[in-house]
Amino acid sequence: METALGAVASIEYIASDCDVLADVHFDISEPPLFYMEQKGEWVQCSDFTEHKQASRFFRHTLKGIAHHMKQELLGLIQKHEETRRIVRFIETPIHPDTLYWSQPFVPEPCAFFG
Repeated sequence: METALGAVASIEYIASDCDVLADVHFDISEPPLFYMEQKGEWVQCSDFTEHKQASRFFRHTLKGIAHHMKQELLGLIQKHEETRRIVRFIETPIHPDTLYWSQPFVPEPCAFFG
């Protein structure tokens, strides 16, 4: 798939809770072009997605390893400065119950459990 940079309305990087995986959402304003490889060359073809959904829905999502996805987006911003205004990084906050404790955690005795 290929789309013109001018047709990209927004790009959102969303890290998962554990910051290992991430989703990157691309919102585009027009259908992308499709290509397939034939005899070592890429040739344009029709929409090959199920029920041609990529030509009808303009939000596309990539899922992958967070570090790699983030590095690729940072590289895109560095190479194409104009993308800085459309790329947004949404980092997942750390929840207290997911922290690792160096000492065992023992809760205070509760008044309900004499």
